[in-house]
Amino acid sequence: QKYIMEKIEPSFRLTIPSGILIGSPLYAFQSNAEIRVLLRERGLMMLHGLAEAVGEDKMNDALRRYVSANAFGAAYREDFMQAVREAVGFDWSGYLTDYLDTNVGGSY
Repeated sequence: QKYIMEKIEPSFRLTIPSGILIGSPLYAFQSNAEIRVLLRERGLMMLHGLAEAVGEDKMNDALRRYVSANAFGAAYREDFMQAVREAVGFDWSGYLTDYLDTNVGGSY
């Protein structure tokens, strides 16, 4: 929790207002560090929020399903959403879209 509040949450706030999203083109990023912040930290915040909502056991089940179904191959967001649906019994795709694709301000 301390790591999230000190390291991840501030970087998360920086990427949203500037309009940078997971699907933004590479020219939208100012540096490799900005790409890292978005992909790693924003993704981690999304996973943390999902785990808080569904519970640790269901989240672990979803992650196990995801890895089992996609190990050593190409995996896509829909693959993750399917694993979550199976483990939780509810479609969380709206949450993922809101968290990963919603631009609070700015645009590219």
